[in-house]
Parts: sequence; C-alpha cells; structure tokens
Amino acid sequence: GKNDHFYIERLKKILLPRDMIIYPQEILDIPIMNPIKEKEVIENELFSIRKSFNILRGKFSDKHYSKSKLINELTDFINVNPTHYASYHLRAILYTHVGKYNEAIADNQILIDHNERIWVEAILNKAEALYFLGQYDVALQTIKHYIDSIGIENVEIDCYRIRAEIYKKLKMNSEYKNDLKIINTLKKRKRS
Repeated sequence: GKNDHFYIERLKKILLPRDMIIYPQEILDIPIMNPIKEKEVIENELFSIRKSFNILRGKFSDKHYSKSKLINELTDFINVNPTHYASYHLRAILYTHVGKYNEAIADNQILIDHNERIWVEAILNKAEALYFLGQYDVALQTIKHYIDSIGIENVEIDCYRIRAEIYKKLKMNSEYKNDLKIINTLKKRKRS
C-alpha cells in the first residue's frame, strides 16, 4: 500500500558457534599468513637488495674497478633481481664505455619500456649508443624523442653535444654550428 516505499529488505543472520562449522579440506589447507612476519621478511629482503646494489654502485664510482668485472656482477644481480631497474641503468652506461653498444641499447630500452618518464635519461643514452654504431638517423629520431619528452627548456649540454656529433657525421653543417652555439651558451650560463 501507501507505506511500500518505507519497506527495507533486511538479510537474516544466524550465528553459529565456530566449532559447529565444518570447512572443506581445500580451505583448511590454505596457510594462514602472519602479516607482521611477512612484512618483516619482505623488509629484510629489500634491505639485502639495497645493500647489494649500493656495493655495486660504489664499484661503479671507482674508476680503478674493472668495468668488465662489474658488468658481470651487475648481470648476476639482475638475474636474481630482474625488476631492479637502476642496475640496468648502470650496466647500460658500462656497456657504452666498453663498446658493447647493442647491449647498451637493449638495457636502455628495458628502462624506456618500463617507465619512460622516470628513465628519460635512458633515451639519451640509447641515442649515444646508436651514434657509436653509426645509426645516425635513428639516433637523431631518438634525440628528438628525448627532447619532446623532457621539454626543450630542460635539455642538458650532453644532448646537444651528441646531436652536434651526429650532424657533423651527416655533414649537416648549419645544424652542427647551431648546436655548438647552444652548447657555448649553456656553458656560459653554468659558469655564471
């Protein structure tokens, strides 16, 4: 009748003592996790990973430490921690230093695919490796992508330096000279 809109359906609850409830074996076999203990295990693992990586980063900063040996150590670390992206970054730089440009490109691409915004530097590093391989047109496209990603106002001297070298190889003299002017302007700004 006229009070129908006041009617609310309520579910009925029947409370049973726990010892009367019987669970199937599949549910009984599910392990009950202790969130505090699990959190502690995860924190210990993360601490161990950070500690190991910091040791590798220290070796990376040591100019006297063998780059090839460190590449091998980083590779072992990556094999155990495949989502530790900072280690790919270090290894990509080392690959470029030792002339393994295809490997450097592959590591930089992993970073770009993972998160281009966080690893925007990987785009420029990839362009440099492409330059060393003589793939000048692809390197130029990669530099353009880098500039588009970070904005022209944020571009560092290294970007112009690499691009100038590419222009020089391609005999694009006016573009080369223009980049040299930009480099000199940026150097003056840094000094003042």
